[in-house]
Amino acid sequence: VSMARTVSDASGELDDTGAMLGVAAPVFPMWFNPGGDAGAGLPLGVIEADGEWVKIWFPLELPAPVVDDRFVTYEFAAGVRLLVAVMTDGSGFRPVVELDSPEAADWFEDALETARDEGGLLGEGLDIPYRL
Repeated sequence: VSMARTVSDASGELDDTGAMLGVAAPVFPMWFNPGGDAGAGLPLGVIEADGEWVKIWFPLELPAPVVDDRFVTYEFAAGVRLLVAVMTDGSGFRPVVELDSPEAADWFEDALETARDEGGLLGEGLDIPYRL
């Protein structure tokens, strides 16, 4: 994953990936949310293949991430992380929420409940309402 910002989509036209973090040498072009104010209103990740776009959304506002090799980590609170791993073959990515304590799980559940209430999202408890 590169901290360099991308500028255009596959057709050469400007799109919302222009503010996102690009992945170096993927099988399919992909981008990740830069977090903070720069990432407000942007999806968690985008993949483009054969002229088709898939945008994956996350229900919480994303903080600025830490980028380390093929991992993008968003730290929400003590013990609450969203770890996004680019597949080793560069064909996609996998988001995983890590909760390292019952308190972290409580915080995350409360944050999800707030996001559901504000955004009209489905789910309950620790169910994560991803949106495509």
